[in-house]
Amino acid sequence: MGLFSRISNLLGSKTAALLDEYEDPGEALDFAHEQMRDELSRVDERLTTFVTQKKRLERKRSELETDIQKYNEDARAAVANDDEETARTLLKRKKAITEEVNTLSDQIIELESVQEELVGKRTALKNRIQTFESEKEILKAQLTAEQSVQTVDQLTTDTQGHEITDALNRVEDATETAIAREEAIEELTESGAFDDKNTLDEQIDSLSTDAEIDDEIDALRSEQRPDSDGDQTDEPDQSDKDARDQ
Repeated sequence: MGLFSRISNLLGSKTAALLDEYEDPGEALDFAHEQMRDELSRVDERLTTFVTQKKRLERKRSELETDIQKYNEDARAAVANDDEETARTLLKRKKAITEEVNTLSDQIIELESVQEELVGKRTALKNRIQTFESEKEILKAQLTAEQSVQTVDQLTTDTQGHEITDALNRVEDATETAIAREEAIEELTESGAFDDKNTLDEQIDSLSTDAEIDDEIDALRSEQRPDSDGDQTDEPDQSDKDARDQ
């Protein structure tokens, strides 16, 4: 079972959904705990109201049942005294009260049904609260860990996004540099600065190549120099000097 499903079972889906509004898991679960206790208080209040109403109806029914018994006894006495008219009047009152008692009994049955439903809801809610209270610290730790993982994932995603952006910027800079270079060469060519076949790139490459060759020649000459133990040093060939000077 997933963590959200577990919390939903404990809190209810509506209360669990409210956890997204809180950045701190501890505050979120404390809020959920408060919501559950508030709901329990509302259930207790409704239960008290219905039971109070039921007790009031039961008391009224009991009073009417006493009246029914009295009317019945009085009617019996009237018949014994040959007072039929009085007996009829008493029995009519008894009948009306009996109908009222039946109506009250139906209402009491309805209230008892609601009471039973509320008692069941209260029991389930109280059990959920007790379970939640015993697991709240564990849930806090799990929510904190899950939130940390989501934060790391988000940071990773953001970092990858920055890397992609930097790469695109480098490509864009290289493209702009190449375009500017081509425009510079074209402008120099049109102005006559490049009236021979060598382009700017060829001149740069030529300079780089000449410098490298000079370095290699110097290295070879160093290898051919005699040791300091008496060998004479040959004078450099005049042709080499001329080549270097050109």
